[in-house]
Amino acid sequence: MNFKNILFFLFSFIPFICFAQVEKISKPSEILVREFRIDTKDMDELKNFNWEMIPEMFKTNQKDDNITLSVFYSNKNEVSKSKAKVTNFNYKVSGKTENLSSLISKSKDAVLNFTSTLKD
Repeated sequence: MNFKNILFFLFSFIPFICFAQVEKISKPSEILVREFRIDTKDMDELKNFNWEMIPEMFKTNQKDDNITLSVFYSNKNEVSKSKAKVTNFNYKVSGKTENLSSLISKSKDAVLNFTSTLKD
């Protein structure tokens, strides 16, 4: 009887011992950035925005990830000296991460055209 009990306990604990040796390796999760938004009420901030920092924010994305760049400007309190009066400006462009430089270029051009229209 003793021998049967020893074998029973031995075979009972072998699965527990084997599974106790399994080590789970966790990979650090990557951050996926889907949208970058510039939201301002200051025209100078919009004119002097540093566009070179945007690619750094999307560096962990895959090439086929969809992304969006947005620019929002609101001018509710200021009185513009120019002939044109703009209270709000919204611009949004979407595409794949692999086309990020093109999306940045389009956004820059839109902001440049907007700010040059409102020069004093």
